[in-house]
Amino acid sequence: MWMRNCGVLLGTRTESFLLLEVNQKRSLYGNTKVRGFAHAHALDNELSQLCMASEHKRTIRCVAWSPCGNYILSASHTSEVKSAAWSASGRYITSCGRDKSVWVWEFDDEEDASCASVLQLHKSDVKCVTWHDTEEVFASCGFDGLIKLYNEQLDDWCEAAFLDGHEGTVWSIQFQPHNPSLLLASAGDDCSLRIWSSPLRYGEDNFWNQYTCVRKLNDLHSLSIFSLSWSPCGRLLASASADNSFALSSVEQTKGSSEQGQMVQCETLHRHLAAHDQDVNCVAFRPQTESNKFLLTTLSDDLTIKFWTVLDPSLS
Repeated sequence: MWMRNCGVLLGTRTESFLLLEVNQKRSLYGNTKVRGFAHAHALDNELSQLCMASEHKRTIRCVAWSPCGNYILSASHTSEVKSAAWSASGRYITSCGRDKSVWVWEFDDEEDASCASVLQLHKSDVKCVTWHDTEEVFASCGFDGLIKLYNEQLDDWCEAAFLDGHEGTVWSIQFQPHNPSLLLASAGDDCSLRIWSSPLRYGEDNFWNQYTCVRKLNDLHSLSIFSLSWSPCGRLLASASADNSFALSSVEQTKGSSEQGQMVQCETLHRHLAAHDQDVNCVAFRPQTESNKFLLTTLSDDLTIKFWTVLDPSLS
């Protein structure tokens, strides 16, 4: 997880986490194999104190910062938690896990969290949950190969769309930033990267009826794709795989004819075939960007964390 103005926070396979200060190139705390992370929307202040949670008894797979940067999230279901995420407003939290459920929590100004809904719509493990960056819409994916999107209807959280297309586990889903059509990228065990969207803007009539797979990329990786990350501008999509590689693709949604609506263009820009010596479990763009380049992080079973400079293709 990239933290604004500070560094990177990473989950591990032990009961601990790793905090790196990128500028100083040193770790504040470290422990064995890294597994997962997510990025914070906003963190304006430097981290002044590092706290270790004592309640955890088993593997910590992910952590998530609130958008304001004041809170860090951990969660517990009846079994292993796979993923947790904050809504962009900071009002809602979602978590998912091996118990096939997605929990929605409402977080108020009094620092109290109450369960708003328990959704049991997947047939097996739920691997990932993610929120849109502006709309109160979130998605989940899992071992059953399904992707589900949710929004609030009549004061209750409900399934808004059901996406079926992957063959095998869907490991990662990520909404494209700043996209009013809720463009979503997904990837999994079938080695494919899929783009889902609607020709309409969210909120327009029949939006969900026209939400479907608009692009499928099969040539990025030769083994399972574990992780996806959008660049801050939303034009680049990074993917990480069990084939020891990561790839960069450009994704652009443009307006076609009145009959076509929005059109999505995808292009593979780069494949780094030997990025690591073992599986690349996670990939993440740093939220901040310089004038013409982005910073990308990859994490692997080879126990290394690597940083890569990615030039903005629109400025080349």
